[in-house]
Amino acid sequence: MQILSIQTKKLSPEKINKIVNLKATHYKFKKKLQLSWFNNNIKKTDIHNILINNKEIIGYNCLRKIKLLKVVSKKKKTINSILFDTLIINEKYRKKNLSKFIMERSNLIIKKKKHFFFFILL
Repeated sequence: MQILSIQTKKLSPEKINKIVNLKATHYKFKKKLQLSWFNNNIKKTDIHNILINNKEIIGYNCLRKIKLLKVVSKKKKTINSILFDTLIINEKYRKKNLSKFIMERSNLIIKKKKHFFFFILL
């Protein structure tokens, strides 16, 4: 088992396709819509944590770089932030504590970047 952290600009079309396929197995939006969302919302510098077993992507997480606007006393300031977006494990590999590896990698990246971090639970 291997975990990779790759920026979008370094992802091969094959890896993007495998990520989209994994997401389509879990979410109600199928491959075509997942790919469209990926192309429209993921930036070139976003980070993708990919868990691989025997050349198969079995886990995925995206850390999206965003800017937040902070307004204090009419002064505006942008804050570099990281949005924890998507954590998915292939159904066959669930209940094996594999998401722990992705979470640990995400935490290392977030601490290293020293950005404000948040996630939204829906």
